[in-house]
Amino acid sequence: MKKILEIDNLKFYFRLEEDKSIVKAVDGVSFDVYEGETLGIVGESGSGKSVTTMAVMGIVPMPPGFIEGGEIRFQGENLFSMDPEKLRSMRGSDMSVIFQEPMTSLNPVLTIGDQLTEVLFYHQKLSKKDAKAKAIEMLEKVGISGAERVYNGYPHNLSGGQRQRVVIAMALLCEPKLLIADEPTTALDVTIQAEILKLLKDIKEEFNTSTIFITHDLGVIAEVADRVVVMYRGQVMEVATIDDLFDNPIHPYTIGLMNSMPHIDSDTDVLYSMPEKIGHPIAIYKDGKYNVTEEIYHGNDTQMITLKNRELRVHLKKEG
Repeated sequence: MKKILEIDNLKFYFRLEEDKSIVKAVDGVSFDVYEGETLGIVGESGSGKSVTTMAVMGIVPMPPGFIEGGEIRFQGENLFSMDPEKLRSMRGSDMSVIFQEPMTSLNPVLTIGDQLTEVLFYHQKLSKKDAKAKAIEMLEKVGISGAERVYNGYPHNLSGGQRQRVVIAMALLCEPKLLIADEPTTALDVTIQAEILKLLKDIKEEFNTSTIFITHDLGVIAEVADRVVVMYRGQVMEVATIDDLFDNPIHPYTIGLMNSMPHIDSDTDVLYSMPEKIGHPIAIYKDGKYNVTEEIYHGNDTQMITLKNRELRVHLKKEG
C-alpha cells in the first residue's frame, strides 16, 4: 500500500514561559499512514496524541511550541520545509481535521452556509451558486435532513450531533486525502456517537480517505481502526493491527489500557487503576531474531523494534 503520511522521529517540545523549562510533548514519534486506512491513536490525556497530529496540520502555536527534530512527509513532501503559503493551501483541502467540540469549530455569528462556502471559495474558487449547491449536497451526504434549512441557520439552532455532522461536512468539502478526527465523539451521547462512527466508516469507503482517529477509548478504536498506535508520555509504545492488539497486547501500558476498560460481565466493585510507573519489556536480540521476555525494565534506555506483526518499545539486550 502507498504511504500518504510519514512521521519520522518527530520531536515537538514546549518551552514554559514561567521557568523556561522544556516539556517534551512529542519525543521521537514515528509511524506511517497508508492510503485508505484508518489509523487509531490511543493513550491517556497528555500522551502527545493531539500535539502529534496538530503538528501535521501546522496549527500548534510556535512559540511556545518548537520543532526539536524529525520530519513529517505528506505524499513524500517534507511539511517542515514547505513554503508556508503552499502548506496553508493544503490545509483544509488535502488535509482536514475534525475537532472534539464542534462549537469551538463553528462561528456562532455566521450561518452554516457562510462557513461551508468559505472553504469552497478559498480552495476551489467556486461561484456562489455552485458553492451553495455543493455545500447542501455535502450536508445531505453526512445525514442531515432539511439540508437547505440547516444551510441558512446558525450553529445554536442545531443539536450537538447535527453540529458535529456539519463539522464533518466542512472537513470533507474538498475531498481531502487525509482526515484527522480528534476525539470527534467524546462530547456526544452514546446513541449519537454510534451514528457518527458509522458515518465516518461510510465516508472512508466512499471517498477512500486516509484517517487518523484520536481517542482514549479503546472501544471506539475497535469500531473504526485498521491499525493502532499506542502512545504514552510523548512516545509510541506499540503499533499493531486492531486484531493483533486486542488478541495479544504485549507492552505493559497497552495491557493496562485494556484492563482499564470496564466489562459488563465483571463482578468486581473496584475498577483497574494504572500503576504510577510503567515499565517496558526486555527483548533479547540473538541470531538475527528478537525474543521478548516477561522481564520488565523501568529505565529510559528504550527503542522501537519491529516484530512479525507489530512494532514495540523495549529495552534491548544483545547476545552472541
